[in-house]
Amino acid sequence: MTRTDSAATTTLPPPLLLMLGAVVTAGLTGLAHSLSTALAAGEELAELTDAAGLQRLPEGPELLVVAAADRSRLSRTLREFAEGGSPANAVPCRGQVGPQAVWCFGGHGGQWPGMGRELLLSAPVFRDTIDEIDALVSAEAGFGVRRILEEADAAQYERIDRIQPVTFAYQVALARWLLAAGVRPAAVVGHSVGEVAAAHISGALPLPDAVRVICLRSRLLARSSGGRGAMVSVGLSAPEVEMRTGPAGGRLSVAVYASPAETVVTGDADRVDRLIAELEPAGVRCRRIRIDAASHSHLVDDVLEELSAGAAGLRVGKPDIPWVSTVVPGPDGALADAAYWVRNLRGPVRLLQAVTELALDGRRLFLEIGPHGLLTSSIRDTLVGLGIRDARLVATCRRQTSERLSLLKTIGTLHASGVEVNMSAAASLGRTYCVQAPMDLDREG
Repeated sequence: MTRTDSAATTTLPPPLLLMLGAVVTAGLTGLAHSLSTALAAGEELAELTDAAGLQRLPEGPELLVVAAADRSRLSRTLREFAEGGSPANAVPCRGQVGPQAVWCFGGHGGQWPGMGRELLLSAPVFRDTIDEIDALVSAEAGFGVRRILEEADAAQYERIDRIQPVTFAYQVALARWLLAAGVRPAAVVGHSVGEVAAAHISGALPLPDAVRVICLRSRLLARSSGGRGAMVSVGLSAPEVEMRTGPAGGRLSVAVYASPAETVVTGDADRVDRLIAELEPAGVRCRRIRIDAASHSHLVDDVLEELSAGAAGLRVGKPDIPWVSTVVPGPDGALADAAYWVRNLRGPVRLLQAVTELALDGRRLFLEIGPHGLLTSSIRDTLVGLGIRDARLVATCRRQTSERLSLLKTIGTLHASGVEVNMSAAASLGRTYCVQAPMDLDREG
């Protein structure tokens, strides 16, 4: 990061977080409209809102969380919501679904050059965690994760053996920031390589051991395929995919049971190309995953023995936080030993089964922790398939979007959902405001 970049980031005005409360929907839209009009007319936000900020929630059950870079964007977002739109930075929250969320750690693909730079400058807990992991990765693999984050060199983001440890560091740093803000998970779940962060946050693996796993796993995966592998997400159920991939003679496999109507396929690049050529003309959605390796396939078989040997002797502990495995079914399946990480790399990711288990246990709030939301649509589709429509899904950050702004919205949404949050964490990222709909607006008709 250059000095100019650093100065520009630190001199940006703090983003804004606004929470609105009303008894009925009409009160919420009316309040949004009146606030938008007042802001557009030049009135000060502090004069329109509760001086207590967000130390208390506005009264509901209709709540609206709005995050914006400045007052003009805040005004536009409020107006769009009031006129029936669904702006990205406005989150309606009807009722509470807390008090705790399931923390979800995504796999490969959420990374983007520039991620983490804003938080390195504005979030001390995030920065200190990155520095701690940086020292461990440097000793283990000979490179620094902080430098990759700061320099934002796109070429580094295409290297599996670099970006997967960097993404792990980012996930753990965000999770620690949330923990410092008083947020506690109901359970953790990881997707593929995201299970390493989940294992650490659960308490199953100390940080040095988790770093050892992520560096070893990513290095071996990068070496395994030699550019011969590919992965694709297809809009079909797993049984339909298995029927189509059967003739490939093991050269294609199910990599991820993502949701009832989404499955990720992995294997030889030419076989993946043929599958796409067969499915797309039939109207089946196919989305290539940006990776030239083929985890969860036969192409990693040659490195499994080395992975097992390299991960021997891990200091595995009993999780302090429930860890729902996407490798081994059942509540007691996650062990985090060497054999587990072999299965994590070679076997399929059972996200559909893990989310189903969590939903049947009554979980209705899911928080994806990482640089971009990868799992949200799959989790939502699984919940809808179970007939659950009152769940709430939140992603901490979004590609090419201000991280302070994204985290403000996350904290506000968790708070509105019934999660206990130390709102001073939000105040460290931006300015927070609260406003209640007046009685003349907050009534039906």
